[in-house]
Amino acid sequence: MRSATISQQDYTVLRHILLEMSAPPVPSNVAEIAAPLLFGILWNWTLFGVLVVQLYVYSYNFPEDRKLLKLLVYGIFLLETLQTALTGADLYYWFASGFGNMDHLLDPYASVFDVIRENLPH
Repeated sequence: MRSATISQQDYTVLRHILLEMSAPPVPSNVAEIAAPLLFGILWNWTLFGVLVVQLYVYSYNFPEDRKLLKLLVYGIFLLETLQTALTGADLYYWFASGFGNMDHLLDPYASVFDVIRENLPH
C-alpha cells in the first residue's frame, strides 16, 4: 500500500489556509450573548402555542363571524407562523450549524426579517 506524502511547502500552504478558515475564539461572555437569543426564541415558541390554542377557541366559538374578520385573524396567524418559523431557522443557524463559531452567533441571519415585521407601525 502506498502512503501519501506531502511536501513541506504544501503543508505550510495548507496550514495557512486552515488557520484562515478557523472560527474566531469564543469569548468568556458567550453566555451573555447566546442566552437572550435562546430564551427569547423559546419564549416565542411558547407564546405561539398559546396563540394556536386561542385560534382554535376562536374558530370553535365564533364560526359565524364576518369573512373580513376571519381573514384578519387567520392572516395575523399566518404572519406569526412565518415569524416563528424564521426564528427556528435562526436557532438552527446560531446553535446547531454554527456551534462554537462566533461569526454565526453574531450574524443576524433570518432575524433581519423578524425585526422588520416586529417594527411595523401599529
